[in-house]
Amino acid sequence: MKNLFNYFTRESKQSSNTGPPTIVEKETPKTSVKKLEQSPTSTEAPKTCPASLIKKTKRNDSDSFDEGDFDLPKFLKKSEIKDSNMRRPDDPDYDPTTLYIPPGQKFTPAMQQYWEIKKSHFDKILLFKLGKFYELFYLDAITVQGILDLKWMGDEQKKAHVGFPEKTLEKNAAILIEKGLKIVVVEQTETTVKNRVQKAGKVVGREITEILTKSTFSAHYMSSDHEPAYLLSVVEIQDNFGIVLADLSTCEFFVGECNREDFRNLIYRSRPSEIVYNQYFLSGNTLKMIKALPIPPVFSMIKNSDEWNPIKLSEYFPEDVPKIIASLPMHSSMRALVGCCYYLKNSLIFDRTIGIGQFKVYQQDLIHQRYMNLDSQALEHLEILLANVGKEKVVKGSLYDFLNKCSTPFGKRLLKKWVTSPLMSVESINKRLDAVTELISNKEVYKVFDKAASKLPDLERLLAKLSAYSIKSNSKAVYFEDVGTNRLKEFCSFLKFMQSLQSLMSDIESFDLQSEGLVNIIKLQSYDGCFPDLNPLCNELFSKIQNNNGEPEPIEGFCDSYDDVKSEIKTLKNSLQNELLTERARFGNNPEIKFVDSKFRYELEVPMYLVDKSKPKDYEETSGRNGFQRYYTKNIKSLADKLVVTEERLKNELKPFINQLMSLFYANFEIWKKAIDLVSEFDCLASLAKVVNSTAFTMSRPYFCSDSSEMEIQELVHPILASRVDNFIPNSVHFTEDNHCFVLTGPNMGGKSTILREIGLATIMAQIGSYVPAEYMKFSPVDSIFTRLGASDSLIEGKSTFFVEMEEANKFFKKGTKNSLVIMDELGRGTSTEDGSALAYAVLDALAESKPKTMFTTHYHMILIDIREIPGVVMTHMDSVLNATTKTLTFLYKLKNGECPKSYGLNIARLAGINENIIKVAEKKAAEEEYEQKLALVTGMLKKLKEKGIQNPMPYIQEILNEYNN
Repeated sequence: MKNLFNYFTRESKQSSNTGPPTIVEKETPKTSVKKLEQSPTSTEAPKTCPASLIKKTKRNDSDSFDEGDFDLPKFLKKSEIKDSNMRRPDDPDYDPTTLYIPPGQKFTPAMQQYWEIKKSHFDKILLFKLGKFYELFYLDAITVQGILDLKWMGDEQKKAHVGFPEKTLEKNAAILIEKGLKIVVVEQTETTVKNRVQKAGKVVGREITEILTKSTFSAHYMSSDHEPAYLLSVVEIQDNFGIVLADLSTCEFFVGECNREDFRNLIYRSRPSEIVYNQYFLSGNTLKMIKALPIPPVFSMIKNSDEWNPIKLSEYFPEDVPKIIASLPMHSSMRALVGCCYYLKNSLIFDRTIGIGQFKVYQQDLIHQRYMNLDSQALEHLEILLANVGKEKVVKGSLYDFLNKCSTPFGKRLLKKWVTSPLMSVESINKRLDAVTELISNKEVYKVFDKAASKLPDLERLLAKLSAYSIKSNSKAVYFEDVGTNRLKEFCSFLKFMQSLQSLMSDIESFDLQSEGLVNIIKLQSYDGCFPDLNPLCNELFSKIQNNNGEPEPIEGFCDSYDDVKSEIKTLKNSLQNELLTERARFGNNPEIKFVDSKFRYELEVPMYLVDKSKPKDYEETSGRNGFQRYYTKNIKSLADKLVVTEERLKNELKPFINQLMSLFYANFEIWKKAIDLVSEFDCLASLAKVVNSTAFTMSRPYFCSDSSEMEIQELVHPILASRVDNFIPNSVHFTEDNHCFVLTGPNMGGKSTILREIGLATIMAQIGSYVPAEYMKFSPVDSIFTRLGASDSLIEGKSTFFVEMEEANKFFKKGTKNSLVIMDELGRGTSTEDGSALAYAVLDALAESKPKTMFTTHYHMILIDIREIPGVVMTHMDSVLNATTKTLTFLYKLKNGECPKSYGLNIARLAGINENIIKVAEKKAAEEEYEQKLALVTGMLKKLKEKGIQNPMPYIQEILNEYNN
């Protein structure tokens, strides 16, 4: 379906840079709501809500709409739309978050509530609660109907109106969020019965309770996707970036500063779902760089620069600023934090996120000391997180996908951190390797773990969700689902899962494992030991809850106010039973007379034969069924209404109990978190062991040495390709002090790029503590991997292919050391042959002098003679066999010493099916070019020999030609 929401607002130049959500003060209309736009009814959900009354109209069969397809208010017409300052969408200052509604509009009270909110959230989908349904109107309905496959509500009128039940909110919101839409959830703040009893004639109160975006959704709901949906608040000041990277599902906040290159690496590694920024604190070039990400984020602009002022930090932390934040003297990071706080405040999740936030310093110097530097190019070129499949970037086929055999969502998240942050400490690496080695030979251990762990929910996110319940909420939202009871059920489930974790660790401990890495995870000790003893904590919390017919509730005597309301409910129910006995007595104590819950609660159902001749005067008909009629008496109606209101009070009394219970729970947050973290670590170690036991090719434990120049790898394969291809050809390479720069030649498709990637992947795998796809590997830890692979441009950033090549090549010279690994494939292809070959030679010469471990491929055969003279260079090629008769080329995919005589480009063209006539023209042209090169070579050498006074130059020239031909 054509998205009319975008259609009406697409003229705005800032439509993708929407502002933050705003809190709207609700003005409760004084007149009663009878029906949204038409004839009066009750204040309950419209009678069009039940599925039986929802009609699918001919409008559902169309994929696009014109304005004439629906009756829209004039101010929603494309020709009339304006923002709150009466600016049209073609105005550069147009604010797509707001809508101008001319004065004098006549709305029903409920729609008055709707438009009061919608006019300040025009860029978002507004879910408006009516009874048990969330309903959508006009442009929102048109936008959502096709996405959620909803039936149009009501009759054949042209009013755009759809809805869905309360219980499907999470599922439907997730679908809309995935489409990049933002959502405002508007809840009722009182029941219709309470409204009828206490405020007769008044509209039901409503207020915004949730604002959902790609990053904030996970703070409200448990996503089935283990991937974190990061929110990134960023401030750029003179190429210095202040950042707050937040995973709101776990309430982790990384605060710090970095330079442009580290910022690029950060966003590629974290792939934020949403960017919060200010137009004055983020350059156009940076915006382009962010939009060039494989999966571009949603942009949320906070236009008011004052909301980024570091002075405002005290407003968000009026008592104590977290120590870790107070220790940061960084100006731009404080601005980013203030902007983040403002956004979360207006998204109505400040307390439940910042209030329980785990703040960590993002300190790039410390990161570079502890972990290998993998920049955005290395992550992309080596396909660490995403693999390139045509023009698509997908997880399947990446190194992370190959290594990911984790059983838990929190284990999967930790493994991703491991893969993008290989360790530098040999001691830490070997600790992981010892654990993996022991698990490889003890399959039964991880089988026991998997059986139990695979049944676990996302405990890390559930911990954050439950901890947020300890924050007192001011929301008065009324839900037909029993939210408080559901929260208690979640809590009880969490405690049971935590007890099962302790039991699981005890089961694994019985295997008598020896490696330090595993013993430190599974060994049960006191709170300050290894795996914490959770049973005393769980039992203490369970003691505050009792079971009432399968429903958890406060233990009697723990919450007096809850006990009092519960007692009132019991009294009201007894009074209703007494009313039933009284009514039965009217008809000779007939047992067929009973209470039913049909249209209303506690309707008195009476057989027709008892009342068809003489119905009591105080009987008010409510509903009926075949052979029976249902009634209310004044007393029954009053008691039933009071019961509904009192039951609502009981739900509300759960809130303070839950706050109190969750506060006790949150006081031990670090203990719960430690247990989950240790299980995550075990899950990752087990995953690395499962990889080894499930591969058909050889994987071996890597070894480490102190010689920074050495790297020896024997019989190495590409782990992903070798998993898909039988008889994958392995190769060996040995870097030393004297042979640290390998120049690799050979035909296209001969396997040059593959072996380059193999070495990079094996290095990363070794330093995360994984076995490597080789028979033997020994090296000193690599501090950085610099890559220049493939031919790609970045047009959105205004960078050509050649510019990107030079940018990538320059990174080593800015940050590399002799402990780095440099992988360069076909440098200089994006310019002329002369310039390209000259740059390739110069860069290679500089790399040889700097002495990092280098793999360098080239097709510039004219520079090979000069390259041979560079100290430390080893000439190698990928072997192949040319059939002289058929001119077909057979690739052997084997690394050999020496140079490849030719690039065999014409043979590859023939293999690709290029017309033979074209090949012949190309061969003739190539022969001419080769003759010209030889002539130029001879002419140049004759001139030099003449200058040196050599009388007989022919032997020298012949030697040079022989070198050239070889």
